Amino acid sequence: MKFQSITNPKFIKAGNRIVEENGEILVLLRYPGGNRNFILFPSKEKFNNFLKQRKKKESITIFKSTEIIQRGLVNETFLSNIFEKAYGLSKIKWLSIGKQSSEEDYDNWCFIADILELTEEIEDSKGSYITVIKEPDWFDENRIYHGYAPDEDGIIRPTSY
Repeated sequence: MKFQSITNPKFIKAGNRIVEENGEILVLLRYPGGNRNFILFPSKEKFNNFLKQRKKKESITIFKSTEIIQRGLVNETFLSNIFEKAYGLSKIKWLSIGKQSSEEDYDNWCFIADILELTEEIEDSKGSYITVIKEPDWFDENRIYHGYAPDEDGIIRPTSY
């Protein structure tokens, strides 16, 4: 099995094309050992800088599209709208990706599986900017590009994530 490098021009070009088409790109960063992070990048420059800063063996999944449920400053209007969208759903498969100000990348995330988790996350996010998205399927090869940060010698050696 041949693994794709995040330094491969095809991988970088695919990510840049997604930003051009969608105005942003959702990235799943998985670290050796099991931790992960979801990040939304609003520009090719920020996405490319992110790729340049990766450490060996990190796993990067970029999504061709993102289904946004709601985005904005968490205030009373936001609360009303998000709960209206969640009303009646027995199971929610959403992610909340937040940031501290409009100048930062979205990188503070959590899974939302039910109305209780939604309530807790939204309450904790009052006054912050967040994007709530449908949880993406990072195993669907038709919806993602996947790559790894190579070791110092340029060879990709994936590990446990």
